[in-house]
Amino acid sequence: MQGGFEYASQPRSVAVKRSKYREPTAPASNNDKGQNLMYDRRIVRGSTYAKPVVLEDTAATSPARPSRLPKKVQEVDSLASSTRPLTPPPMDGRQHMDIQTENYLEELTDKVPEADVETQTEAFMDQLPVPLFVPQKRGVDASTQIDHGDLFDFDLEVAPILEVLVGKTLEVSVMEVLEEEEVKELRTRQDIFEQARNAELAEVQRLEAEAKRKQEEKTRRLEEEKARVVAQAELQEKLAARSFAKHYLADLHTAVFSTLVTTGHFQDPMEKEVTEAFMPYLIQRACVNVEQIAFSRALAEVLVDEAIHKTSSSFDPVRLHVSTFKKPPACDHISSMFKANDQGEDDSVIDSIPETRDDRQDKLRKAFAEGLGTMILVLIGDGVVAQTVISQQMELRNAKLTSNPMDVTAFAGDWMSISLGFGIALMLGIYVSGGVSGGHLNPAVSITMAVFKKLEWSYLPYYIGGQTAGAFLGAVFVYLGYRPAFVDLNIWDQTTAGIFATYPKSHMTLVEGFIDEIVGSFLLLLGIFAITDKRNNPADPGSRPAIIGMLLAGIAMSFGYNTGFALNPARDFGPRLFTLMAGWGGNVFVYGNGYFWVPIFAPVFGGLAGAFVYTYCIERFHPQYVPGNRPSSSTIDEDMA
Repeated sequence: MQGGFEYASQPRSVAVKRSKYREPTAPASNNDKGQNLMYDRRIVRGSTYAKPVVLEDTAATSPARPSRLPKKVQEVDSLASSTRPLTPPPMDGRQHMDIQTENYLEELTDKVPEADVETQTEAFMDQLPVPLFVPQKRGVDASTQIDHGDLFDFDLEVAPILEVLVGKTLEVSVMEVLEEEEVKELRTRQDIFEQARNAELAEVQRLEAEAKRKQEEKTRRLEEEKARVVAQAELQEKLAARSFAKHYLADLHTAVFSTLVTTGHFQDPMEKEVTEAFMPYLIQRACVNVEQIAFSRALAEVLVDEAIHKTSSSFDPVRLHVSTFKKPPACDHISSMFKANDQGEDDSVIDSIPETRDDRQDKLRKAFAEGLGTMILVLIGDGVVAQTVISQQMELRNAKLTSNPMDVTAFAGDWMSISLGFGIALMLGIYVSGGVSGGHLNPAVSITMAVFKKLEWSYLPYYIGGQTAGAFLGAVFVYLGYRPAFVDLNIWDQTTAGIFATYPKSHMTLVEGFIDEIVGSFLLLLGIFAITDKRNNPADPGSRPAIIGMLLAGIAMSFGYNTGFALNPARDFGPRLFTLMAGWGGNVFVYGNGYFWVPIFAPVFGGLAGAFVYTYCIERFHPQYVPGNRPSSSTIDEDMA
């Protein structure tokens, strides 16, 4: 069995001695006749790429074929049609029309309405099942027994197959490895080539950019050179024109200015001021002195004449003076106070002579004016605070007694009314005392004015003393006005002491309060210097107190909550000293960790800072004072003095 299996005979098909299976068919009918395929519509003729040609209906186009019915049947049909009753023919001029005579009328249209209806039937529903083909058994059965291993030995036959498969696999693997190595090498070479090409492209781009940049630089340099040449030409033309004009106007300039100076168009400011201001004043004072001397001489002559002749009842000295003394013609414009009384009134001649003011009396007069203005400031300002605080305490006490918080009605004042009250008080105080002392009402303002040489240092103690005394008296009058309320409330602590003096809030330290007062005083003095500066678009003199009062109200609304906006040593120290004497005791100097010294010193430093900033940052850059323009503030002060 090593040589393989061999058949005993050559294989061949089995001979079948029967006919092929056919479906049983019905007996042939006589109607089955052959058809002509040339006229069959189901057969497509012509090219398969062209549109199929539709043949006309042969039945409609071809001539009528004689019917194949029996001759006897045709005769019967023709007889029936001839005996059927017909409608008589129409008369002349008329025609017959088709009319429906059915029971139900039906609409007749040119186009009969159509509708498509489809139905789907399963494809194999009507097809009968095909019977299973079972051939008839014929012939003689024969069998052959093949044992295991007769036809195929797997162990023997599989060896060459495995050798071929393994060899082919190894060969393909080696080819794949070689192909991968080749592809890897190709990619490496491609990367190297790409890098070299990219480097070359970058170098080319750099060279192109450099060439473009050089070209642009060259173009720009050429344009600059052209512009320089044009500018140089224009400059030369201007220089030539200037030189020509200079030589041409050299003599004309001197002649014109000489003529203008001669005609009086150009004047020296100092000379103009001396001519228009100083000389009239000097002449006026000289005339006054000459008139006084002449008047004294005439009076002496009258007295001597009276003593000699002993005729005191025969003449009036004044009338004699008037009739005998005549003023010089240059003194016709002197004030009427030096004119003689020609109505016969018994006025003293000495009363007409200006009296020399005592410097001390002037200081006391200004100190009194400052005290009166400061008293008005404290009286109105602390009065508003007293009304606000006392109304709050009264309402809170009533609510506590009734145990009903709803019993608290509206308070008689708030922070807005306090701020406006102090602003109005400052305005009224300045209006009252401004004409005499300037209306400082604040030691910080007075010290600042003295430092900046707008107030003599000898007047400073009188100003500060008057302001402090006025603040003290203002606190006294406020206390007397609200004394029944103080007694009724019986609250003698910082709550009511704050009506007269300022105390910081609990969240404020001494340093923070000091800074707060400095900032407020800085703004106050800065605004005062700006409002009163005649060369800085100043306000009208009559409206300056109102503007300064509004300034104080604005500062109070913005910086007043933390420390009470003292901004004034006298306004704080005078009322604080009164509270010490009125029953609040020494605690008024202890409240707020000894805060009493802050309102005394902080406003001074803040005021000096504000004046310094305005003077050296704003005022010094104003145009110089020219005679004939609006005078400066110092000139106004000197004239008022």
